[in-house]
Amino acid sequence: MNTLNKWHEMNEDKAPRKKYQRLTKIELHNLEQIFISEFASGKIKVKDFARKYNIEWRKPLSWKHKHFGKGSLKQTRIYQMHKAQIPSKVIAEFFNIPLPQVHSAIRTERQKEQKHSN
Repeated sequence: MNTLNKWHEMNEDKAPRKKYQRLTKIELHNLEQIFISEFASGKIKVKDFARKYNIEWRKPLSWKHKHFGKGSLKQTRIYQMHKAQIPSKVIAEFFNIPLPQVHSAIRTERQKEQKHSN
């Protein structure tokens, strides 16, 4: 019992676990529409979105799977921009990632495309 009291005294000043916001169906629907528009650009991640709107990250993850599938959306967007003749350097600046990451994403998507066409 004495050690339990000590533990409570030690952890007294620590902040309690953050509660997530409870939303109504309409609020959830509106948030889902915001998620679709923001995530479609490929610039925001699921966990960043959840942090921004104070919701648990599993909810936007299920929206991502529902609307965009389970693959990497950013990688797909990079490849689409590449096919639209946008220079790799511009793509890297747009997504704020290093240039080799752009090239590897293009290569991976090209391989997927060839695999599906065979």
